[in-house]
Amino acid sequence: MGTRAPALETQVQIELRSTWSPVRARDVEGVDTTRLGCVTGRSRLGLSLFAGDMKVLTAASLPEPFRGFLEHTSDGAVVADDTGRIVYVNPIAATLFGYAPEELIDHPVETLIPEVFRGAHERHRGAYRTAPRLRPMGAGLQLYGRHKSGREIPVEINLRPETTAAGLIVAAVIRDLTAIKALEAELEERGRRLTAIFDHTYQFIGLLQPDGTVLEANRSALAFIGATLGDVVGQPFWETPWWRDE
Repeated sequence: MGTRAPALETQVQIELRSTWSPVRARDVEGVDTTRLGCVTGRSRLGLSLFAGDMKVLTAASLPEPFRGFLEHTSDGAVVADDTGRIVYVNPIAATLFGYAPEELIDHPVETLIPEVFRGAHERHRGAYRTAPRLRPMGAGLQLYGRHKSGREIPVEINLRPETTAAGLIVAAVIRDLTAIKALEAELEERGRRLTAIFDHTYQFIGLLQPDGTVLEANRSALAFIGATLGDVVGQPFWETPWWRDE
């Protein structure tokens, strides 16, 4: 009878927020070890295996300035590897999108983007990989994230790339603009109401700078002199038809 070779057991200790967990080679038996974004069911640490070497892609294993940035930012942070797979989510981002952090590990970053924008985002992500740099995402555009429930969240995103032993990773720093957008909408509505009152009163109303220059005039005042707003704005009040005896 042949003898059975002893099982290969390699112990690796991985630190995640001061917690040490043993991970054995046999725990990932049967899994393609050329790339492993997450060891589900046994470990949710966000791992990648490259050429048989285990590279840990967690905040605890990142370069110190980058790690400190991720752990202390007051905004949401989502880190993806160079294939677009999520390897780290901070608690603020998880709460913002309605997930537990482990639910997002090893999922495409497009999971957090409304479906209508996913195809374009994949193309933009591919282009970004060729020239990664610190920059805002979608400059000049209103960006939206996708909550687990399906609702859209207005956000502001800044991208920060970092090269690690496991390859390129990119952190998306995400700021929730929901409260700001609600305030802007409220201010716009108040502005519309004030404009309606301003323009539809029968009294003559105007706004002047301290030196008497006309800034604004309501419709009743303009109709009285048969003028448009452009005829009087920027003019000294005493040189307008309201003041002159014409």
